[in-house]
Amino acid sequence: MYRIKRLYYLDGKPYIYFTHYLPGNIKLDHIEDDNAFSIYMQLYKNKQFISNFHDEFYIEEKNAETYLKLRNRIKLTVKKEEKSNKYQVSKIFVAEENTKKTVTLDVSRNKTVTLNGVALKDSNKTVSITVSIDDNNNISVTIPNEDLNGEYKIELVKKSEDTGKIIGNVPFLINNVEKNTDAQTGKITVTDGNDGIVAINRSNVDNKDVYTIQEQKNENTKKYTILSLSMPI
Repeated sequence: MYRIKRLYYLDGKPYIYFTHYLPGNIKLDHIEDDNAFSIYMQLYKNKQFISNFHDEFYIEEKNAETYLKLRNRIKLTVKKEEKSNKYQVSKIFVAEENTKKTVTLDVSRNKTVTLNGVALKDSNKTVSITVSIDDNNNISVTIPNEDLNGEYKIELVKKSEDTGKIIGNVPFLINNVEKNTDAQTGKITVTDGNDGIVAINRSNVDNKDVYTIQEQKNENTKKYTILSLSMPI
């Protein structure tokens, strides 16, 4: 048996690595130029014909900065066979590594297949990956982006330094808007938005959110020392 290894480069970097196993009873031509050597021609000269074969590809996301990347690699197996004196793609198998998720695209019946529930790294979210093929045997793999998102909330609590007792109804200026600490909890929600929750996304992640807090005097703060200067956060 012959074993032939071939490494293909893309943009100067290793891209695809093939290992071919050929019958030991065939005669191979002397290889002078690796790029001109055709395994299929060698088989043809020895009256050896391949009725069907398949290629395997692995898809892995790298350097995802503003979106969630795939947790596992996607394995794409392309099965090819001879039909009407021409090699054609017959089936495409799509699978998520380390799981049992897999779908098959039978090209004779459909042109598109979807693998649902593909896991994203560091998240409970999933996406659906679509694989399609056109009449020219061009295969497309569509992986939707799931943007990174987050949120935060700032609460101010007024307490006695000596006793730790909550102090309610104390006025503060939050970005020049007066708010009082809650009578029961001593809290003020500093941030705006729905219930004080501020969303973080790709469009605002590089922006700085600034909140200026200035304590005010009233009847409840006469016996306390209040902040003399505003405090930016």
